[in-house]
Amino acid sequence: MICDLELEGFDTLKRVLNPTRFMSDLRKNVRAVNKTLSLEGQDVLRKSIHSAMGWAEPNSYVTMILKGSSKPLTDNGDLWGNAGSTVIGSFQFIVGTNRVDDDKTHNLAWILHQGVTIDVTDAMRRYFRYLCFKTNGAILPLKNDTKSIVIPARPFMTRAFIDDQSFISKCSIQWRNAIDKTLRDGGSPKGGGKGGGKGGGGKKGGGHPGEVFKAGGAGGGGKWVPA
Repeated sequence: MICDLELEGFDTLKRVLNPTRFMSDLRKNVRAVNKTLSLEGQDVLRKSIHSAMGWAEPNSYVTMILKGSSKPLTDNGDLWGNAGSTVIGSFQFIVGTNRVDDDKTHNLAWILHQGVTIDVTDAMRRYFRYLCFKTNGAILPLKNDTKSIVIPARPFMTRAFIDDQSFISKCSIQWRNAIDKTLRDGGSPKGGGKGGGKGGGGKKGGGHPGEVFKAGGAGGGGKWVPA
């Protein structure tokens, strides 16, 4: 998930304030907020993965035998352990997990999130015959009419950040507070007087994959827009 704060409607305000100092202070304040938010987002993601037993589709019988566990997403803790976050520049941070296979050719995190249908090959049929032998018949060979194997979607990212909007709402509030702080403490006005205005805030909720939150200017507001 990419959280990206974009500013609009600040041109007039920047002409009143010292624009260099204003933008410098704004970057500092938003970056400080994003450092905290990125770590909190990482925890939200890990909680979604850890709680999968309560919301995700259960593991299949074959998977339970192979993994030795009925818990989806959390057998060895690899997906949970690979959850992380990073702050990019001043106005953006990313939260996600990057679990790949041993050959680093398949993004297992994406497969687990989105689900996938795998066409059965001759090699897979041989492997299931081997599993039947290894497990003393607990896992049966694939039937002749089995043409594909389905790994169901377990959308841990969607559940963490889209189905539950509380973290997105918190980002909007914290970004608005950072803008307010910059306006209160920020650049000296040009030509005397005191710079005013209240920082723009984001609307509660909203947001979908492929969108970024665009905060409002001095008049408030804000909206989700295509990335």
